[in-house]
Amino acid sequence: MKVLHLNGTVAGGVFNVALTLHEKLLENKIESFIFLTEKKMIRNEVISKSTINIKRFKNFIAKILKKILEKNNQTSTLGIFKSVEINKIINEIKPDVIHLHWIGNELLSINQLLTIKKPIVITLHDMWFFSPHQHYYSGSFKDKNYISNIFSNFLISQKKKLNSLDLKIVATSEWIKKQVEKSKLYSKDKIYKIPLGLDFNKWYQENKEES
Repeated sequence: MKVLHLNGTVAGGVFNVALTLHEKLLENKIESFIFLTEKKMIRNEVISKSTINIKRFKNFIAKILKKILEKNNQTSTLGIFKSVEINKIINEIKPDVIHLHWIGNELLSINQLLTIKKPIVITLHDMWFFSPHQHYYSGSFKDKNYISNIFSNFLISQKKKLNSLDLKIVATSEWIKKQVEKSKLYSKDKIYKIPLGLDFNKWYQENKEES
């Protein structure tokens, strides 16, 4: 089996989770590749070749569009900008499974995912895959601003289409599993609760009271 992990960060919690899974798959003789936006000297890493100008342009346009959306302090990703680069990588590697982690910073578009004829696994590291554009969301999908409401509904309708794919959604906790089920965007039979694994050579349990 050949797995391609897609992640839009090269540091922090989600990156560490994706990297650990990638390394453990390799240890277990599974051919794993990880897409990174910067070179990290990791085995089987696939480095983004997009220029800074392209990234800046996408983020600049996204920033303008976000001005009409509901105001909040959350990280926000529209997911409407296609990545020709990632399409090329998928065609070159020919993975059996594509594993999506954090695809913020306008890494690729939802519409692009709908064209991929491969099994897809999404690990929910936040609420973006079942929110309009926010990575954490505490309200309903209905915004006070009329134009914002239309745009948010469009983004949700795009994500709802993912339900038609050969898709598995991994919730890493009971809480986020309940949240994605409550959204009703995806069939319950596509949602699985799988807690994040730990490397017990690096981590160990301590007495709770002492901790």
